[in-house]
Amino acid sequence: MKIERIKSAYWRSRILLDKKVKLTRHKLLRKKHPIPTVGITGSLGKTTTCRMVAHIFTESGKVVALSTTQGAWIGDETIKIADCSRGDLAMELFLDPRSEAGVFELARGSLIDRGVVLDSVDVGVVLNVYDNHLGLQGINTREDLARVKRLVLEKARDVAVVNADDPLCMAMREVVTAPRICLVTLGPANAIIQQHQEAGGMVAYVEESHGDASLVMYDGTRLLSSIPASEVPVTWGGQFRPGISNALFAMAVAHSHRIDTTTIRRALRSFRSDHQQNPGRMNFVANLPYQLCITWADGPEAMRALAALFRDLKISGNKYLMMSAMGNRPDSFIKAQAEAVAGVFTQYIFSDWEDLRGRRPREVAKLLASGALEAGDPEERITTAPSHAEALECAFARAEVGDLLVIVTYSGQKAWEKATALGGS
Repeated sequence: MKIERIKSAYWRSRILLDKKVKLTRHKLLRKKHPIPTVGITGSLGKTTTCRMVAHIFTESGKVVALSTTQGAWIGDETIKIADCSRGDLAMELFLDPRSEAGVFELARGSLIDRGVVLDSVDVGVVLNVYDNHLGLQGINTREDLARVKRLVLEKARDVAVVNADDPLCMAMREVVTAPRICLVTLGPANAIIQQHQEAGGMVAYVEESHGDASLVMYDGTRLLSSIPASEVPVTWGGQFRPGISNALFAMAVAHSHRIDTTTIRRALRSFRSDHQQNPGRMNFVANLPYQLCITWADGPEAMRALAALFRDLKISGNKYLMMSAMGNRPDSFIKAQAEAVAGVFTQYIFSDWEDLRGRRPREVAKLLASGALEAGDPEERITTAPSHAEALECAFARAEVGDLLVIVTYSGQKAWEKATALGGS
């Protein structure tokens, strides 16, 4: 037995040594042949922005290593379908010899547990700081959360891309050591943007002209890109603010990597937030007798954006919302998500998510219902389903010709499978 233990220890040490040698060899290779890298964090919009940036890199002819909460890929090859927003997995993808560009989502939990892991990224991005994860892992205020997310900007080597509309993001500029900062705003150029631009800084914002909005990018006073929002599918005709934000940040990252304007424009025009290119995020399903949108929205800010898009959508029938929410959030946060869409839909079907995350069965569903009731939606319009699966069954059973059905769930794949079984595509 002693001999077997010695043999086992020997082979374990050999495996670890082989891994270290391989890692060192790959690091030296990457120093000799560097690849462009992007690290993206924030409370909302990380996954879609990563997808868009990866799509732009792909359009430029590169094999992209991509990791997000949806999974991990190298080019067209799927490495894993699961939450892959960890820095250690990003390192593995970065070191793969096939990778010619790296786009990595770096989520809050991983940043707390592991840090960024990567020695640096060429471009670091912070999209926003909201309340989505307060009360978790010792993070109790937005300021606490901002200190975690700014780690990505600290690791930026060339450019730090910052949300100029978020004071907490703007305050992160003090930790930036990269030689350049790019400011992004969802509105027109304001005094801060203009001052930054006049000093030679990069800026991206929305430019209004005769009622039409364009996504513009400047390097100082030099115009780099101007793309009508109506030509970028994820903006839904310029009406969906999160889509506009995703596109602006993706444009800023691409120009930071000196990708040519023609390629960026072509990529933004061809990227669609559908089940193929961005599963579970604003996926409209065709070939059903009603309009169906499958998406995920974590928090009142995201739900307000959905409400703004669907409130004025003209349809001949009813508007249904099936919604689940994460249980590891404060009661007030869960209720606020339902309050954000009050008065928009004809019927509401609320449920827990499949993973209760410490809650009792149906507890989250009842909190969502309570939020809708307190916001003024009548009780007869509200259903609380016993489970996530039953909520999906109920939602699909109610939708009829001419209706709109919006499904907000982190389990988008199951909703998609149900929709395709009914003939959707």
